[in-house]
Amino acid sequence: MLEVRGIDIAYGAFAVLHKVDIAVGERRIVGLFGHNGAGKSSLLKGIYGMLPVRAGQVTFAGEETTNDRPFQQAARGMRLVPQEGNVSIDVLHNNVGGQGTGRSLKSITVADWNATLARNLTSAMLSCRAVVPIMEAQGGGSIVNVSSISSLRHLNVPTAVYAAAKGGLNEFSKNIALQHASKGVRVNCVLPGYIDTPFIRRKIGGRPNYEIKGFKSAEEYSAARNEVIPMRRMGTGWDVAYA
Repeated sequence: MLEVRGIDIAYGAFAVLHKVDIAVGERRIVGLFGHNGAGKSSLLKGIYGMLPVRAGQVTFAGEETTNDRPFQQAARGMRLVPQEGNVSIDVLHNNVGGQGTGRSLKSITVADWNATLARNLTSAMLSCRAVVPIMEAQGGGSIVNVSSISSLRHLNVPTAVYAAAKGGLNEFSKNIALQHASKGVRVNCVLPGYIDTPFIRRKIGGRPNYEIKGFKSAEEYSAARNEVIPMRRMGTGWDVAYA
């Protein structure tokens, strides 16, 4: 059951939708009709967590999901896939990822374990499950899943849950690649090493990421990452894209 109660959605300061109510029962199909610019796509994106809901509430399967991230929605079984007209999806890029608070056996909780696997592995499975039939029907497509070098080796810091999730993604990708190759669907994994992104400076559970890793500052953490790389610098997003 999906319930949308009085939600407001906006692009920045520009209001798109105001006080929208929808109730969708289990196994029900709902059509959204309106002229271009009426807000149909914005409504779906707001429900799915791709646009901020400024007011109101979204509830899915009895649980409030207002402004939850797309990977959280996907873990609950909610999918957002276009199905109208002659849909063509040539490329699916699963780039969702990130660690939780559990790094070693002393800090791993079942809740964090489940959340980290949902973010890194279950989200990819759900998107592939939704998109592969479309690719097969059109004669093929390409899926690129972003894993991590931590799925292959230890990175000198505890990353047990994240490594397990990305290792699962590697094997999941191999498996579905073989299953669907005959229909023209290609599946590949990219395994980046240390990449210089804002993530290394973020907070996790209220603590700086560098502190969780055992460093005193973001600069010290960055220097340590650079030191273990033969080129003496972390990669960039462009390095990954060009790979």
